[in-house]
Amino acid sequence: AQTAAGCAIVPMIVTACVTVTHISVGLLEAAVPAGPRFALLALIYAEAVVAFLCLAGVLWGDPGIVRRSRETCLPLPEEVRRRLECGESLHSLTSNIDA
Repeated sequence: AQTAAGCAIVPMIVTACVTVTHISVGLLEAAVPAGPRFALLALIYAEAVVAFLCLAGVLWGDPGIVRRSRETCLPLPEEVRRRLECGESLHSLTSNIDA
């Protein structure tokens, strides 16, 4: 669901931004020289490319998953152990990392 949403929302936002920029550049045609108008279009297309590259990175990049093992899971913090043994919720714990 999140992947589908990202694949739908990013192109919609990019399309809206490119469309608004094109309309704005068209309206400025008589008042603004060609150089700045071209720069606006080049910038919006560069931003569109960056947006799609970021989307691709999120979709296909390495998420950096930490595999479970004794080294990554233990020792179990005492408060977490106590709550698990008592069947209590862990939602109220804000952090189990000693700083």
